[in-house]
Amino acid sequence: MSLALNFAPPAPGPELVSPAQLRLREGQYALMHDSFGLHGGLVGSGSFLNLLKGVCSQPISRLARGIVDRTLVNFSWQGEILIPLFQFSEGSLAPRTELGDVLAELRDDRDDWELAHWFALPHPCLAERPPAALLASQPACVLNAARVDRFITHG
Repeated sequence: MSLALNFAPPAPGPELVSPAQLRLREGQYALMHDSFGLHGGLVGSGSFLNLLKGVCSQPISRLARGIVDRTLVNFSWQGEILIPLFQFSEGSLAPRTELGDVLAELRDDRDDWELAHWFALPHPCLAERPPAALLASQPACVLNAARVDRFITHG
């Protein structure tokens, strides 16, 4: 008796990145690291899970759902998922209620990296301050900036 084995074709390898693209990505990461550092910080997913263990009963499910549904700002860098803390209410680690509307305006046109980068970049609609700096104090202004960007993208 013989068994026929079906093998799936190999998954495509990582995209080849030119030195210029790598330098651009490194510069964007540095900007995000610095910007998010001023507005709550940036943590790896493992550290974030440890923080969640103190405030919810199913931290892995909560983090996974936020990543899959794209209701949490996160991005990958050097094989690790990083999570900016500006998006959470202090103490509870609950996503700020204002975040959902902003993400709804932006997430369909941006990948996770671009979305995180948007929150870290100075924005002309916000007097050249990054959206991460103002989400808690001026959520309507951040939402307006997101709507402007969506309008520019879609007309």
